[in-house]
Amino acid sequence: MRIVCWFLLLIGVGSVAGSGVGCAASPESRTTRLQAADVLGAADDVREQLAQSEFLARRGAASPEMVLLPTIATNRSDDRLTEGERWMVTAGVARAPAVLGLMREKNIAVQAPPTAAGFLEQYGIDPGAHDRANLPTHLFTAEVASIARAAATGLSSDARALDERRDTYFVRYEIVEATGRRVLWNGSAELARRATGLLID
Repeated sequence: MRIVCWFLLLIGVGSVAGSGVGCAASPESRTTRLQAADVLGAADDVREQLAQSEFLARRGAASPEMVLLPTIATNRSDDRLTEGERWMVTAGVARAPAVLGLMREKNIAVQAPPTAAGFLEQYGIDPGAHDRANLPTHLFTAEVASIARAAATGLSSDARALDERRDTYFVRYEIVEATGRRVLWNGSAELARRATGLLID
């Protein structure tokens, strides 16, 4: 019976577990996750690009307040990204201490949408307070595309092959006007996401 279950999984029958056949999901099945360190690394890249941009060079502490609202990232990669990962690509980067500190120096308030707050807290990033009365003047957007995939293999204690894969994504960022959608700044960063699990999975 175990051989039959693995065979069905190999030919891509994803609904076997719910069809009564009895192939329960293995606790070692593949998991993918975006690491907090990867988000903070991308935030460092974005901060450096913002700090050198003409967009911020024209602003200072006395400039009129700007309210920046991250939107959920658009996924154009070949892989599935969870809702939380897509929020981390934008809200996680914009609310990261490195970027947030720079924005405050330029009198730019970064407001995380309430829908992103829980995901930010899971990654240890402060979502801050969301003031609904303070409408956003600008949006922080992102598009995610695939770059590369690297894999390393090993053996588990029961001699079944395991793999660890690191998927790298290219992210294009923009800051646009909330009304006219004029692009005021664009930048880019690379994000990595680790996947681990059985090779057979």
